[in-house]
Amino acid sequence: MRAYGPVGLAICVLLGGRPAAAEVHRVDSLAALQSRIDAAAPGEVIEVRDGVYTTSSPVAVRRAGAPGRPIRIAAQHVGGVTIGGSDGFDVVATAAYVEIDGFVFTHA
Repeated sequence: MRAYGPVGLAICVLLGGRPAAAEVHRVDSLAALQSRIDAAAPGEVIEVRDGVYTTSSPVAVRRAGAPGRPIRIAAQHVGGVTIGGSDGFDVVATAAYVEIDGFVFTHA
């Protein structure tokens, strides 16, 4: 076993305590978006490719992130994804620590 001393120990603790980089999942359809949301884990980012998407049912958000590790659902570029049709996101009671960013909603 190697002895590190107080400074070496502090550096090891600091480096070992860093959160891992967020895993980014890119999707380009509502079906892929729903599937990815259903499988999301705390700290993951779901990025929707720019475009216009038309819904015929809600995109359900049921998963929970964690404090400091939210699940982030984001447009590829702010304002670059439009959700139209009959529905949008339905964030249900079990969802927590979820961020939804950059979308334009024109649904009914």
